[in-house]
Amino acid sequence: LKLAGYWLAEGYFTKYKGRINAVVLSLHLNEETTIAADVLRCFKAFHIDGTIQYGRGKHRNSVTVRGGSEELGERLYRDFGEYSNRKSLPLWFYGLSRRQKLILLTALFEGDACITLNTKSKDGRLSETIKYGSVSYDLAAGIRDVLLGLGIRCSGTIEEEKVDKKGVRHQQSYRIQIPRRFMHEFGYP
Repeated sequence: LKLAGYWLAEGYFTKYKGRINAVVLSLHLNEETTIAADVLRCFKAFHIDGTIQYGRGKHRNSVTVRGGSEELGERLYRDFGEYSNRKSLPLWFYGLSRRQKLILLTALFEGDACITLNTKSKDGRLSETIKYGSVSYDLAAGIRDVLLGLGIRCSGTIEEEKVDKKGVRHQQSYRIQIPRRFMHEFGYP
């Protein structure tokens, strides 16, 4: 479940002759000591040899973790989808225990969420929230539904497609915010 959460956040497949031949996670260099090492441990638990490759040139802040497994890749594809805008939670996920759901969600948030300070509280105080974003409506809606089912309050917004100051195009995305009082559920102090 932890590997599935990381994969939902950062993963894709490589293919050879139309068949999946590896599971790949693309990370920022500052995630190398945490997520990359954990992904390698997950691969090892499945008896999959994993490698870490460091980016070069304009990609020097990236780390790629790769595990060569057609079987794992096919399973992730069947259960969660392929492209970032088509990923979703499978029906069987909704039947898992609270602890199991939180394992996947915690890994997903480690890869694709951040903690932000907000000054929007009614009394003007700073408040922290977990902010998660996805370009997949189905994944974001599924996560929202699971959070609410677990009694974890959250809110959602849509961020429209845009071009940032550097000229990079960003797809429409779906944001979920979780208040500070629930952060302990995901291992945050």
